[in-house]
Amino acid sequence: MCIWRLEMSIRFRSTELNPIPRLLGWLGLILMCCFTSTVFAGQVTLAWDASSSPDVGGYKVVYGQSSGAYTSEVDVGKQTSNTVANLDDSKTYYFAVRAYNTDKTVESADSNEVSKSFSTTTSSSSTTLPSPWIDMDIGNVGQAGSASYTSGAFTLNGSGDDIWNVADAFHFAYQPLNGDGSIMTRVTSIANTNSWAKAGVMIRESLDANARHAMVAVTAGNGVAFQRRTTTGGSSVHTAGAVISAPYWVKLTRTGNAFTAYQSVDGTNWAQIGSATISMATSVYVGLVVTSHNNGALNTSVLDNVSVQTSGTSPSTVQYTFDSQPSGLNLTYDGASRATPFTVDAEVGSQHTISAPASQSNYNFGTWSDGGAATHAITIGASPQTITANYVVATPAPTADFSADHTSGPAQLKVQFTDKSTNATAWSWNFGDNTNTTSDQHPSHTYTKAGTYTVTLTASNTTGSNVQTKTGYIKVTEPEPVANFSVGATTGTTATVFNFFDSSTGIPTSWSWNFQHNTDSSTSFTRTDQNPMVTFPKVGTYTVTLTVTPGSSTATKQISVTEAPPLADFGVNLTDGSISTPFKFTDNSKGTIKNLVVEIHQ
Repeated sequence: MCIWRLEMSIRFRSTELNPIPRLLGWLGLILMCCFTSTVFAGQVTLAWDASSSPDVGGYKVVYGQSSGAYTSEVDVGKQTSNTVANLDDSKTYYFAVRAYNTDKTVESADSNEVSKSFSTTTSSSSTTLPSPWIDMDIGNVGQAGSASYTSGAFTLNGSGDDIWNVADAFHFAYQPLNGDGSIMTRVTSIANTNSWAKAGVMIRESLDANARHAMVAVTAGNGVAFQRRTTTGGSSVHTAGAVISAPYWVKLTRTGNAFTAYQSVDGTNWAQIGSATISMATSVYVGLVVTSHNNGALNTSVLDNVSVQTSGTSPSTVQYTFDSQPSGLNLTYDGASRATPFTVDAEVGSQHTISAPASQSNYNFGTWSDGGAATHAITIGASPQTITANYVVATPAPTADFSADHTSGPAQLKVQFTDKSTNATAWSWNFGDNTNTTSDQHPSHTYTKAGTYTVTLTASNTTGSNVQTKTGYIKVTEPEPVANFSVGATTGTTATVFNFFDSSTGIPTSWSWNFQHNTDSSTSFTRTDQNPMVTFPKVGTYTVTLTVTPGSSTATKQISVTEAPPLADFGVNLTDGSISTPFKFTDNSKGTIKNLVVEIHQ
């Protein structure tokens, strides 16, 4: 994994921006590239001076791989810094900033341009966020936040006064969400920077500090909170959940404009906290949040078991069959004349236009519910003619879900996945290890390398599709070693030095050798070095067993030991003397001696 390690802070010259009369005025944006700490691969942090004009509604970062040719943009609201992610660290990028007015109808000219080509160094490990996650500070934070990911857990660091009132200040790790979806996590820990410090999940309409949003969070001292802002720049609303402390599970779902908050002790049995109607755009952001409720301090919180579920379609389709054929009609809808065939009272107190061809008597459509009625009134014409339409619920869109028989183990880990989706007729799996996907409903997959893997299931039918992503779901460790060894010779004498060589596969961390005499346990012994050299003290057969860890794999061989031939040796008390001097000879021979012959030669 490559990371940029640049210790530099560069301020670039200011350029005058074209004036926009009565809207943005003369804006003097000065763009800076800030590399004052380690930045992960594919990310760069930019900062700029805020405009003093009261007409400025926010800023956009624009960038591309050619000077002045900006092919990408990021709306950062009123932030004056932003981290641009998912860049190619082998390319050069050019950056500028534009301001826009409060209703986003007019943009300023570009600020000065900054660019950089980055060299890379290799790091043995990285905690960069997995795709498609990125992170940034929202609102006026006292200290810059950060987010990292390792071994299935997100660590968020964030300051900020709070996520509350009419504007927020916090750190956000997020990904885009289009339409319906949900997010759940276990808040493993949260620092007590304030009893109202929060960490949890959020669905947010924009990255502006005053954006509409819904959030379920665990606080440091006040239990679970379901909080939301239902109008842009409006006041926040609070619903209290369980009075608990971390670790605890929270979940937030979106169905249309209905946002529902849940809490759980175990991540399996969920209790609803509350629900709210918030008119959000279709394209929003879903992610993890932390705020310290103390803008001078960073709050460090850990969240794991993160699961994001997205949906590409409306939840169901309704089919109507008409008693009589409507044709050639002009209808009234929302107080204005509409050139459409008919309207239908599909929800109590509301009407919806159905744009069907005049020659079609059966029509399939989605995006709203049946309102609880078995039949619906169809209003036709300026002087209303009413006919009755009966409906049936056609094939609902699927809801993706799955489980695994186990989620951790050593490499060569075979995992059996079980589809638990509803209403699905087709499946597409991504196992997170850069292997081919599969369309099997209940696939098995073998992970051959150590690592932490995110698994994604896309469930589909004729109505649409739904995605379930479980981040860091499978954790694979190095394979357990398999014991094996060789020996220079399997036969020898009590004088032989036997050389044992460990040839175990995998990565053993310790070795235990047992040298067991088959009939005399008193002569048995053990060793713990990897490649021991030993002599055996007694004649006989020895069983040699090597056990390696981690795990308890063993290998065994037998060694035959015979008696070594004796080694003749002697000592003498004197080497010089007269003819009458007594000389004393001592036998120092080794081994088993059957016959002793002493010869003295003059």
